[in-house]
Amino acid sequence: MRNQVRRRDLAFAPIVLLVGGWQFIGGLMMGSASAGQPPDWRYCLGVAADDGEVFVSDVYTSNAGLDAQEKAFSDWLEARNSPAKRTLCPRADNRDAVNRARDEAIRYNVSRGLHAVPVAWRYSP
Repeated sequence: MRNQVRRRDLAFAPIVLLVGGWQFIGGLMMGSASAGQPPDWRYCLGVAADDGEVFVSDVYTSNAGLDAQEKAFSDWLEARNSPAKRTLCPRADNRDAVNRARDEAIRYNVSRGLHAVPVAWRYSP
């Protein structure tokens, strides 16, 4: 039962965005942990402004709000002259699930012609 998706946490599964004519898959589900719950497992990704690359972060855990994490990743990319026109940080209940989602997001974006760029980034408030 630990690995079941809680209905209230599920926004889209999987998340597919249309950005600049490209479909973009984000992972399992979006949401944030409530007080007292274990931290969410996450990774972040961002589509480059020129639509040629997708930046994919390391896997990490956090209880921080989703907006703060997405903004931090976007700011980090911007500071490295790799601005993303859209970032998102999908979540999962455990490390295996988030790793599978991250791997699938990479495969999907590569199949759509984007170059996947792994980046050594983890959210840190």
